Amino acid sequence: MGGALSLLYAARFPNKINKLVIINSFAKMNIDNWVEKSYMLLRLCAAYLLPIKLQAWLIAKFLFTERKLRQEFIAQMRMANRQAYKNYLNEIININIVDQISKIKATTLIISAKQDKIIDKRYAKLLSTQIKQAKLVILAGGHAVIADNYQAVNIQLQKFL
Repeated sequence: MGGALSLLYAARFPNKINKLVIINSFAKMNIDNWVEKSYMLLRLCAAYLLPIKLQAWLIAKFLFTERKLRQEFIAQMRMANRQAYKNYLNEIININIVDQISKIKATTLIISAKQDKIIDKRYAKLLSTQIKQAKLVILAGGHAVIADNYQAVNIQLQKFL
């Protein structure tokens, strides 16, 4: 959701942002295929029905390719506020800022991950066509590519900045 908020800020205040980096994000959560519907249904059911430890384990399997990162995530999520997480899930489904993306003037780097099971690459491609000065880079890694493949992400960030 952080990426969507950054996109919205850049669209609403185009003169305040010169450069923008978006990693595995979207302007609208289109839940229009069975994989995305199943995933969101799983997350919603887990949030309301399962113990936090099991929820954390399920989400970590989707987010991280490395075992160590999954374990760290599970430890952190076990301390999370359950109600805040439920609210987050309910809000993320309703995000739709597609009509505002073309207002972004900032030079934008969009990074997507090949193995991301949460945000489909088509969202990144849509952003790259809607933002005039956008460059799309697809890297190896999962949804947490910034942790899974930080070396490649850092190289792209250094080139961009």
